Amino acid sequence: MARSVGLTYSLDPFIEPLGNKMFHAFDIYVHTQGLGDFDTLLDRLGEVDVRLARAIKLYLNCLSGRAGRIGDISCNYAYDFSTVLLELLRSPLPAVDGVPIYTLIVDEWQDWSPLMNAILTNWVRHVDYVVLAGDPDQLIYHSLNGAREGAFLAVYRAIKEGRVRGEVIHLSQSHRILEPLNRLAVGVLRRIPVKRTGTIGLAGRQGFGAHHTRKDLEASPWGANWFIQ
Repeated sequence: MARSVGLTYSLDPFIEPLGNKMFHAFDIYVHTQGLGDFDTLLDRLGEVDVRLARAIKLYLNCLSGRAGRIGDISCNYAYDFSTVLLELLRSPLPAVDGVPIYTLIVDEWQDWSPLMNAILTNWVRHVDYVVLAGDPDQLIYHSLNGAREGAFLAVYRAIKEGRVRGEVIHLSQSHRILEPLNRLAVGVLRRIPVKRTGTIGLAGRQGFGAHHTRKDLEASPWGANWFIQ
């Protein structure tokens, strides 16, 4: 799609020409702002290079099926890994083979974007338990999807302070690496000031699922840090 408007694009992960940077920026925008103000995104891209705005518009037209063919690309109704999340945001909690889901388990929660957390905010109202596993010190997706530690720490503090019913479990032992390597890592980490530790949070419906309106969510520790404006 980038090449169709004259932009360079590379499949090499170590090379990021303008076409790659454009889609990187698009992904972050969707994960942090949604597409409610799509014209603003196009205006910002157009200020940099009019081809950027044109490529994104063509890309979305191709995904939506509004364009039959663009260059050598045949367009059919489809989603990518970012735009499918917008559909999930508007969707109810899915069922598995017709059986309702009663427990949600999220691993590596620190890397969830604001959009992903907005989906979670909608779904937690309809389950009995939520298990959140992660470590804000291992957050690596900030520059990829806008993930930030605020939501994680807000829920962690809310549980610790008794404002949200749940349990916090600190992991004190690793089963992922051999002991000699673990000792080396611990020795290095002890030279660095420690701010916090990784946690697993567990909460029931009355804790995470008690809020039913956008106003309540924005005012609560569950929704204040990630609800998409």
